[in-house]
Amino acid sequence: MSTSYVDNQLRGEIGKTVKARLTELRLSQEAAAKLLGINRTALNRALNGHSTPRGEVLAKMCNILQVSIRIGDKD
Repeated sequence: MSTSYVDNQLRGEIGKTVKARLTELRLSQEAAAKLLGINRTALNRALNGHSTPRGEVLAKMCNILQVSIRIGDKD
């Protein structure tokens, strides 16, 4: 499996997980971006799988939204 495939798959999973949680919490992208300390465009790119959030942003995202994102094999 190529690294780019894994990266694309991971970005897609992050986006789906976070989008679903934002919907559950009825939290707008604008409000979420403000809580995360990033701009809405950066959040939107992450939600749509176009970029991967930096480690500290991803950790903050998981903490604020109370989700976990497993990175690695699904054993």
